[in-house]
Amino acid sequence: MPRSSHTLMKGCKSALLILAMPCTSMAQHFCYPCGKEGSGVGKSTHAVSDPVQCYDWVLKYLNNVAEGIQNDGNGFATKDDGKTYSVKIPDGTTDIVAAEFNEPGTEAFGQMFGIKPMNDEDKALVAKGLRLPTGDYHQAPCAKTGRAAILRSGPNTASVDSLNFSHLGGEEHVKSVQAMTEMISSMVGMVGMRGFGLHHVACVYHSTGPCKMVDIERGVSSQWANNFSQGYVPLMDNNDMFWTATLGPLLDAFIRDGVEFYPMRWDGGHGKEVFSVMASQCGKALIEVAAPEAGGRSPEQFHKMLHPRAAPSNLVNLNDDRKLVPIRISRAIGHELMDKVLDFYGQGPNKQRAAALGFHSRLISDVTYDSDRAVLLELAPGVTLHVQLWARKESSPGGPSFPTSSAFERATTEPINGGSNQVDGGQPASAQSFCRDGVWTVSRYNKFVVQTHEGIMSPLPPPDYDTLHPPAGITQDMFIDEHFAWGCYSDKCDL
Repeated sequence: MPRSSHTLMKGCKSALLILAMPCTSMAQHFCYPCGKEGSGVGKSTHAVSDPVQCYDWVLKYLNNVAEGIQNDGNGFATKDDGKTYSVKIPDGTTDIVAAEFNEPGTEAFGQMFGIKPMNDEDKALVAKGLRLPTGDYHQAPCAKTGRAAILRSGPNTASVDSLNFSHLGGEEHVKSVQAMTEMISSMVGMVGMRGFGLHHVACVYHSTGPCKMVDIERGVSSQWANNFSQGYVPLMDNNDMFWTATLGPLLDAFIRDGVEFYPMRWDGGHGKEVFSVMASQCGKALIEVAAPEAGGRSPEQFHKMLHPRAAPSNLVNLNDDRKLVPIRISRAIGHELMDKVLDFYGQGPNKQRAAALGFHSRLISDVTYDSDRAVLLELAPGVTLHVQLWARKESSPGGPSFPTSSAFERATTEPINGGSNQVDGGQPASAQSFCRDGVWTVSRYNKFVVQTHEGIMSPLPPPDYDTLHPPAGITQDMFIDEHFAWGCYSDKCDL
């Protein structure tokens, strides 16, 4: 979807994804002032082929995860004239999930990105496949989206002044951050300001390397097909975890609708057992919901897991208006990349570089069973959404061979020179056997993403490059939207 300029705005010195994020990430607030130097994770985004399917799943199930709630809206709040300027959910509603405040189709989205009603010229471009239609929810000229927000997921205002950034730097810096915060707050309200973004995006004119996204999704998700019949597989370590009071309503809904899921139980610390259930909202994306109560089910119905899957400090009773809280993002890293990723977050020799990005990480746990390692990190003091990195032993896959380097080179060139995307195709014929029937592993998936990135992105700039004008590379690849947003709003942060 349309993006802000590559020039970072003043007062948003380093909002990081795992890559740079413009200041619009401020919309996913989740209490940045709670973390050291105004840092925190504001959203989790997934690159998918059908984001509306993902969004509908999230609205149907996560918006009704609490007991005694029956929400059936579409996640948008309209005005009396039938228009939706921005999604501003009022206090007092039972909604747990809503659309992102500036989701395509809202007036706020149109004004922020200059999107006007389609004219005849635009419609002609749509007919030729040169742009996408707009005018309805989730529609942008170059992308389809399904961007939801988990409401009231951050601390309530009685606990934390989540609009106070006075401790984050010099007077001018604080003024700019404060002004931006108040502007967003006026648009989304405090319910939205306490929100966490759960986004799904399909930038269909971007490449996904030698295979289309639908083929990648089919191959990866085949690992847990037929109701997770293969048990827990390493690719399932890519997931987002949310905390709620009980699994009862969610399990009841899954069983009612025939949704496939994987139930687990694990040590939550202090002698308490925690229950969780994992399901796929769409494509290759996975959500895990955890709770202290199993919803009337016996423990024997849940698979016993050896590794702790979240920090005990996050497994607490939700005794205020919060019904669903993000507590952990999990990534399947593999043994070959684990040390590099830990170093990036400050658990290695380059602590100063990590600190410049706002990562003052603390090791919560590092547990290995039978060569399967799980490392749980607090990315900065006070940041309650943690990151867990996994490395498991994998057997050598059979089936068609992994695509060659030349296949990646061809697929990731500029479209005008024969590259590929989701609309026009262009994926090399030599790779289609793997795309259709290949066996995906963590190692293969990570290699596939990295080689796609390397074919698209510009090389690293010299140390003295102009930080206000970073290299943009050619058209971004679709995997760029596989990220979480890291905000660091202190003047000490230096991207």
